[in-house]
Amino acid sequence: MASNETFNYKEALQQSDRIEFVKAMVHEVNDHEMRKHWTLVRRCDLPDGTKTIMAIWSFKRKRYPDGTLNKHKACLCAHGGMQTWGQNYWETYAPVVNWASVRILLAVAKIHGLPSKSIDFVLAFPQADLEVPVYMELPLGFDAPENESRKLYVLHLNKSLYGLKQAGYNWFAKLGNGLEDRGFVPSSVDPCIFFGNGCIVLTYVDDCIIVADSMNRIDALLLSLHDGDENFVLQDEGSIEKYLGVNIRQIDKDSFELTQPFLIEHITTFLGIADGKTNEKLTPVGKPLLNKDLLGVPRKYDWEYCGIIGMLTYLTGSVRPDIAMATHQCARFSVNPMRSHEQAVMRIGRYLLSTKEKGMIYHSDSDKGLEVFVDADFAGGWDPEDALNADNVYSRTGYVICYAGCPIYWQSKLQTEIALSTAEAE
Repeated sequence: MASNETFNYKEALQQSDRIEFVKAMVHEVNDHEMRKHWTLVRRCDLPDGTKTIMAIWSFKRKRYPDGTLNKHKACLCAHGGMQTWGQNYWETYAPVVNWASVRILLAVAKIHGLPSKSIDFVLAFPQADLEVPVYMELPLGFDAPENESRKLYVLHLNKSLYGLKQAGYNWFAKLGNGLEDRGFVPSSVDPCIFFGNGCIVLTYVDDCIIVADSMNRIDALLLSLHDGDENFVLQDEGSIEKYLGVNIRQIDKDSFELTQPFLIEHITTFLGIADGKTNEKLTPVGKPLLNKDLLGVPRKYDWEYCGIIGMLTYLTGSVRPDIAMATHQCARFSVNPMRSHEQAVMRIGRYLLSTKEKGMIYHSDSDKGLEVFVDADFAGGWDPEDALNADNVYSRTGYVICYAGCPIYWQSKLQTEIALSTAEAE
């Protein structure tokens, strides 16, 4: 399997399945035009001084968490980098849900046997209105009417197209307002959680989890969103067995497991070890602990160090806290990684390869409330051969917060001050 399945226009047309990408392009344009997301206008009719932005195609083979092909996706985006603040955009911030919120909602649903559903909003960002006029050049593959020159026309965007600076902000505002108009109240802790009468909605951009005290309440909310004045276009994804790339497998009445085998496969392919040997030691971190290694051997491989750290960090925060300390160690040296840091990343990769199907098993226990397990490693990185290096004597704090016996939040990080004793570190 290719390590990269996201392509630009030229790359997509060079793929063996380019016909499927072309079909996806046609489907994408038809959807935009059917929903009147833009208006074709002559360039000569633009207001004086108007600057247009480019259109960009993005292509991807979308897969399920187990790696099987879902569909070929073509996404038409606007070049937000060509926008100017204060002229064609202002606010840009849009929150995304915290993984701790996802896990605690899953735990609550399983403990109380609550029904749930996952929904996906189709072409979510363009469902929100634009507050300022934005003009975009015709995208590649898009012909002008009546065989006229493409240069004579531009697109006046009526909706918030993907790629625009304010697209995420506009979409979250529309979805949030739609839920609040239906009696939902956003959480004061996580703005992506909305509480309603017997119903909880968790939003992650265009994906949502709905948990309620009855399936009728969920269905009524979906019908209200679909038939409301906002004209939400959504798709019922059924039960929450797969959400944000995570497999949710029910083991028994009180237990379930969270895994991400496809992300692990993607990581090991990225590292070039997908078909290699696994880590026989079965530990993600070795000794001695990492340091800057400024006089060490340069890197051997050309894979993108920061890219793999990003994937490992996401995996750590979602379902694999067992690699938290190892990943954080490697992340500290992303600016100037050496061979020793590269080998540490490869060790994590081989460890993941040998535990690809493993994940977090949740055994919910309604008799337990919030529990915190915390510890500190006093000056764990101290090296007698480099005894005067202050970077090596910071202590490390690690903790896990559980609800009803289910881990919902964890962290492994260096302390910000040098502790002088084990007691002080703890």
